[in-house]
Amino acid sequence: MTRLDKYLLPIILLIIVALALTSDNSKVLPEKEEVVLYGKIHSRLTYGRGVFENLTEGKEYEYFIVEPDDYTEEGARKYSPKINSLSAEEIVKITGKIANKCWWNDTTDLAGTYYKGCVPWIDSEKIETVDVCYGTKSEIIFMSNDEAKNCLVEYLEELESEVEHIQNYFITKLTNNRATADAQDEWSTDQDIDLINSLPILHNNWINYRDDSCEFQNSSYLYGSGHSAFVMRCQIEYTKDYINMLKTGMEDWSIDYDPFLPI
Repeated sequence: MTRLDKYLLPIILLIIVALALTSDNSKVLPEKEEVVLYGKIHSRLTYGRGVFENLTEGKEYEYFIVEPDDYTEEGARKYSPKINSLSAEEIVKITGKIANKCWWNDTTDLAGTYYKGCVPWIDSEKIETVDVCYGTKSEIIFMSNDEAKNCLVEYLEELESEVEHIQNYFITKLTNNRATADAQDEWSTDQDIDLINSLPILHNNWINYRDDSCEFQNSSYLYGSGHSAFVMRCQIEYTKDYINMLKTGMEDWSIDYDPFLPI
């Protein structure tokens, strides 16, 4: 080896290494898949992470793990204020990227529900609570709190219109049946009269009972921003039950209800 080769060889090796490093660094790493998911907290893990039940429409997996966007350390304590504050019934919208599509999770939640499986790991960029409403076919729709309140108002009004239609239909049919009934069946026609007169009273009493019950059941949220939405969701469920009760009453009187027929 000549003196020139002795000095050139290290230089050549350095150039090769530099080129190799430059080549590796120039590779474009694949973009992480961006996702928007909806879910409810299922269990909490270390370092503030949480396992969420997946409520997203068209979901591919039942659960997912979230790396919080507000990880906090206070001495030996490591946690996420947002995830720690979530109740079991709160629904959250999580915006972020999938860091790992298959993370083997093995955990038990506070209720003792055991879950084990391959779930995606989400690096969250934003975790926010959302409200829910019902669509025209009763599917759940996720939306902002203000949007949900407007949706709940509209849906409750639809149900109350249905109650009014059913009640008027019931009274009209009873009145028509009485008009054509055998005059000798006096006991039966008296029953018809009693029911015709009592249905409007029943309706007014039921409205008061529903509203008072829902206010009482949600009194703990009285000064919270979600109070009216909680009350309306309660009123919706009570109204559905009342509709079913009226329909059952018509069946008992051998009246077939058709919502598309005029009264």
